[in-house]
Amino acid sequence: MTRAPALAAVLVLSALPAAAEAQVAVLRPHPGPKLEQGPQLSGARVAWSQHLCLRGCGDFPPSTEGRVEILSGRPQGRTDLVLFRGKRFGSFSGPNVRSSSDFFEISERALALTRVVTISDELVGERGEVRLRAGLLGERRALLVDCSADRNLSPPPVALDGDRIAYDPDPCDDAARVVVRDLATGASLSLPEPAGGAHLRLRGRYAAWIEGASASARLVVHDLLAGAAAYSAPAPGVTDLDLDTDGTVAAVTGERDPSRPCSPGRLVRYSAAAPSPEDLGPACAATVRIAGGRIAFLASEGLTRTLRQWGPDAAMRDLVRFGRALPGGFDFDGTRLVWSERDCGGGQAIFMARRALAPVDPLPLNCRARFGGATAVVRHGVASVPLACPRGCGGELRLRHMARRDFSLLRDDERVVRLRLNRRARERLRRRGSLEAHAVLVTYNRAGERQARRRAITLVAG
Repeated sequence: MTRAPALAAVLVLSALPAAAEAQVAVLRPHPGPKLEQGPQLSGARVAWSQHLCLRGCGDFPPSTEGRVEILSGRPQGRTDLVLFRGKRFGSFSGPNVRSSSDFFEISERALALTRVVTISDELVGERGEVRLRAGLLGERRALLVDCSADRNLSPPPVALDGDRIAYDPDPCDDAARVVVRDLATGASLSLPEPAGGAHLRLRGRYAAWIEGASASARLVVHDLLAGAAAYSAPAPGVTDLDLDTDGTVAAVTGERDPSRPCSPGRLVRYSAAAPSPEDLGPACAATVRIAGGRIAFLASEGLTRTLRQWGPDAAMRDLVRFGRALPGGFDFDGTRLVWSERDCGGGQAIFMARRALAPVDPLPLNCRARFGGATAVVRHGVASVPLACPRGCGGELRLRHMARRDFSLLRDDERVVRLRLNRRARERLRRRGSLEAHAVLVTYNRAGERQARRRAITLVAG
């Protein structure tokens, strides 16, 4: 694949040997490429979406333009594949807004892409548009949904299992419907209405979702072969759920707070034999996965987080120990595990491991960063300030009263931050040939904790 170095994720060409984990990719913070969704397992590969801001990347821009990509990679060799590439747009003028968002679901054989367009116009009012395309990997994706409504729309629930997709054929109306379509043969099955809701999942002969909301919310598990509900149970406060091949459901409850690495919640399990929720203990109100009776979930003790497995024998096992580092999303298929966590560059690093090699111990928390010298060369008004941060670093660099820039340096990047001096500083440097600058370097460790260094730097015209 031909690409600019700044656009795609930096793939690490490491194998998946005796070491418990292998790094798949490292992404940067805004303007990116920034991890947007995922990682998700796709057979032996890992898929994720990333966004790169191309225009209007500052604070409160009147319009923005970016590029969204869905990539698939693996730790063994240079195997990054672009599954999708498209434009992202946004325009903001007072009460008038037009923006787009993209979402994906992937299995080992198929890919589904959803685009949601939001329009708010002071004269016309609100409008939302939804388009869903899906198809087998490597083949043309069919347009399954293309609808609009005079209101803002949320991304509709979509679920994949092998060749099959479950979706609402018209998420722009108020009717609850689910169609299960075989993307290989084109055969489809419409479930008895009403059907469908939040957290839609599809696995084997079963589909599951949450109908209703708040205290009246209920879990529904539908048997596709029998053509009727297998069981239903109260499910208030569910923030995520997953479905096993035998119809067992794992869920986490609580109130998710995006500003916290772990919002307190509970891990619960449902089954046809015991439809009432079985409380398995505390958990973060985040992602949950179940495969072969094994449940993977995020847990927290004080300031540390751990990705854990609840086994069929009710035994708990640590899978990934994050320590105080900030975890991201994860996926689990019973054999393989993929997750993201904060990198020293300020973005997210994606890792893969085999369950049999768990637990994965935490990586170093500190991201040591300091100035690499007392001199910075200035060419064409741009100062190149050397830094020393062997594990990468990200944050803000300021030359007081002269320049400021946010930056992100990954492990293998050139250790230089370039800042354009303001007009006054450029004129003074032109007259004198050198200037003394008070530099402030602000970086963050993998827990998001702030660290600051200060130093006098001599700017020299080059």
